[in-house]
Formats: sequence, C-alpha cells, structure tokens
Amino acid sequence: MQLRNSQDVLNSLLAATSNEAITEIRREIGDPGNAELDQPFGPFSFSWHAFGDNPSNISSIGLGTKPGRSLTERLTNATDAVLEDRASPNVPSPSSARAAAKQWFGRPMTGPEDGLFNWNFGDHNYDKRIMMVLHSSGMELAPTIDVLDDGIGIRPSEFPGTILSLQSGNKIKKWYLIGAFGQGGASALAFCDYALIISRHRDDPNVVGFTLIRVLNLNETYKEDTYAYLCLRDSAGKVSVPSCQVGHGPIEILSPRDGLKQYVLTKGTLVRHYSYKLPDLAGSLAPSPGNLYHYLHCTLFDPLFPFRLIDLRNPERARDELVTGSRNRLMKLLSKSPKEKEEEEGSGSEIRHHRPMEYFVPQGSQEASIGIEYWVVLNYRKSAKRDEIILRAQSNELYVQTGHPILGTLNGQNQGELTAQMLREAGLGMVARGWPRLNSEKHLWVAHRCGVCNGGAAFR
Repeated sequence: MQLRNSQDVLNSLLAATSNEAITEIRREIGDPGNAELDQPFGPFSFSWHAFGDNPSNISSIGLGTKPGRSLTERLTNATDAVLEDRASPNVPSPSSARAAAKQWFGRPMTGPEDGLFNWNFGDHNYDKRIMMVLHSSGMELAPTIDVLDDGIGIRPSEFPGTILSLQSGNKIKKWYLIGAFGQGGASALAFCDYALIISRHRDDPNVVGFTLIRVLNLNETYKEDTYAYLCLRDSAGKVSVPSCQVGHGPIEILSPRDGLKQYVLTKGTLVRHYSYKLPDLAGSLAPSPGNLYHYLHCTLFDPLFPFRLIDLRNPERARDELVTGSRNRLMKLLSKSPKEKEEEEGSGSEIRHHRPMEYFVPQGSQEASIGIEYWVVLNYRKSAKRDEIILRAQSNELYVQTGHPILGTLNGQNQGELTAQMLREAGLGMVARGWPRLNSEKHLWVAHRCGVCNGGAAFR
C-alpha cells in the first residue's frame, strides 16, 4: 500500500497489530533502518528524536522489571486523563484523586461500608471510559495491548512535554491526579518492540497527533542505544509529532462483532504496545492466577474507575470483561442477600469473616489517614479427579497474588505486598497459616490510604 499522506500513515499504524506489520510500515515511510537521531528520512521528512529529549534514556525506561506493573501504570495515566477532563482552571480543585472522583463523577468515597461497589457507574457508561484490549500479535506470550481512555487528550505540540517526557513533573502540583513523577507509564516501553501513541485533545478533536516509539541503534560514538519517537520539525526547528485532520467524527478502534460493541476514539489517548512480553500473565482471562484479568484486579485493588478488559486473541471467542478491583469483588460478595448465599452454598466464594475498615494515625502524623480492613475467604472449585465440589487449598489466591495476603494501596493501586511473615513475627502463627487449618481459610489484609489524604502507602 502506498502511503500518500499522514492520514494514510496513521491508518496503517492503527490497523497493525504485529511487529512485522510495523517493520513494513517503517519501510514504506522511508526509514533506512540505520537512521541517526534527528536525521530526516523519506517523503514525509520524518526523523527519530530521543524519548524524553535525552539520548541517555534506556536505563530510566528499563527500571521496570514487571511487565504487569507497567501496564497498571498505563491504566493509572488513563485514569488521570479522565480526571483532567473534568478539571477547570477557574474552579478550585479537590485535594486528592479520590475526592475528585467523588466530586466530579459521584464515585462513593472508599470507607467501611462504601466504595466503588456501591456506585451505579453503568448509568453513565463510566466503565467504558478506560479500556485495555488484547490483540493477537502472532506471539503466544506477547500479545499486542492497547490502553485507551476517553480523557482530555493531548495536542500534537504537547506530546514531547507530556507523554513523551521523563520525570518532567507535569503532575507534581495537581493533587487531584494520581501520578506525580512522570516515569511509570514509560516503563512499559521496555517490554515491547514498538509502541504507538494516538491522541485527540478535547478542545481540538479534528486534529489527531500520533507517533511510533522504538529503540534506535546508535552509532559507535554512543555507549548505549536509545528509545526514540517518530517526529517532525517545524521551520524554527521545534519538535512535534505527525498529525492529520480527521474532522469531528469518531475514529474506530474496534469494529462491532459478536459479543462486542463498537469502540471509538472521539477524544482521549490510545497507547498500543506491540508484542508486549507477558510470560506469566498471557493466559486466557479467568479469576484464577496467570492472566491479566486476575492480575489487574489485584494490582488495582480498588480503582477510582472501573474499566473494560477486552480479549480479541481468539477470533472465535472475543471477551469483554469488567474490572472493578478485588476489594469491590469482595464487598459485592459480602453484600449478597441470605437467599443468594443459600442458593450458591457449596460453590464459588463466600466471606467467612470481614473486619470493616478502621482508621489509624500513622507514626509522625496527626490525622487518621490509614484504613485497615480484612476478609477471611473460602472458595470452592470442581475437583479435577472427581465430579464434586471441593475447597480450594488457597482461597485468597483469587483476590491477591499467591503467598502475599497483606497489601497496601494508595488511591486504590497496589503499592506493596507482604507475606504472612509479619503475622508470624507478631505471634499470630495460627492467623498466618490460616485458621482453622482443616478448612484452609485464608486471610486477606489490606491497608488503604484515606481518600482525603495523599500520603505514602501503608506498606512499602
């Protein structure tokens, strides 16, 4: 296919889901394969510019060691974009992300008897403002993954100073946002060969900016290679990203099909990670460990907004799942009526005990800013050998990472996990093992930062 203009380049990138397809597009735009930084090439005079405006970026981007965590950071950025869409420079902003979600969207503040599980988010489609989509890349353990938000969006001229920057501190004074350092989302680049970013700003949706990110192999004068993005320079030498006029109509991201609605980009941002390496999380979506559905419920234990997780890897069976975080799954389970519990007795999960959230004052503080709650969970499953229902050996593995039943969250995002060793050191040996051991009951302890406080997490 001949690429005649920026719109053709954008459409080709959006249609691509594999490394091979991107390599072909690079050839079509005239990338020689050995281009230097800021060296124009091809009919569009594109060039590759150092990510973060710093050729020495490979160590910073490579700090992330867990691909799942980096995807969680992308979802956090998407949440911030949705919050930013409601912020107004002429109106005082809330002092925390949780307060902003309550004030601007009506999301109940997380507390002893309240939270996202009590929110009718479907009435306003708030669960469809953020989504993650898995495409087949041709590599079983490395799907192509989209993170799409319906947030404020980014103008083409703003790309270099925002989503393509490192540690620029754009959010450091915005208390109503979750992010602060400008580092987390970029760590996802270390787990894929290419990343595509497309964005439409809310106030100028007829213009779409886009870019492609990859590792650029530098010449022998450099000690290391660098992450670089596709860019253009204006007559004054200022760096921007390619853009095109698309009118005010929606850009189709996913076409309608059986079991799926149409998803489009009318404003906001799409980040696509080609062949994202997920060796331990590439399984089919399920509540048990080993896949993104389980993992994201754990790492976004109590997210500000629910989101959709869509799996298109199997063309015969597309999946569209809702992710609300493990806390809200547990609280939904707790709130079931006696009749519902009786009907489900002997199958699924049940809460044997729940300690409602209690607030504590951390050392050195004057405010009760840490809430601690816990659940005792039983889960039943079908026996692999016999057609009967048995108690799962590790019931809490459906809600937390195996072996780490204690976790701390900030703004609902898992910031750290502990094993039961702390309970043993406190002299609670039976609790650490799960009591009574005969029934394999397992405890799940969680500490949340209070919604009106923006301090650090309970556990590090």
